[in-house]
Amino acid sequence: MGKHDERIEITLPSEQKEKWEEFEENTDAYSSMSDLVRKAVEKEIGLDDKTRELGELKEELVSLYSNLNIQMKNLNTGFEEMRGEIPTNEDLYDINHDSTIDAVDKIIDDAEVNEDSYRK
Repeated sequence: MGKHDERIEITLPSEQKEKWEEFEENTDAYSSMSDLVRKAVEKEIGLDDKTRELGELKEELVSLYSNLNIQMKNLNTGFEEMRGEIPTNEDLYDINHDSTIDAVDKIIDDAEVNEDSYRK
């Protein structure tokens, strides 16, 4: 962090000061009370930055979710429109039935032609 050449003073109740001193003494992460206060303030500032970043990410997610919803609605609309174009089971039966009748008629016609040519 560099040279500490600025000083600030804070006032607090003696109970709170004792609590902070006890915490600093029992924790290896801080070299002094000043170090504890500096790191606590920087952590708080960092949390504000993280909160801001999270807010921005949340806005982006909301936007992506909204766009996804729009795309899903468009897909559903497309499927609904296509649904009228998809043949039903009844349509498929009619197609197969008609094709089968046409095929049987052709076989009969071919058989009659072959029978006539055989008799000749």
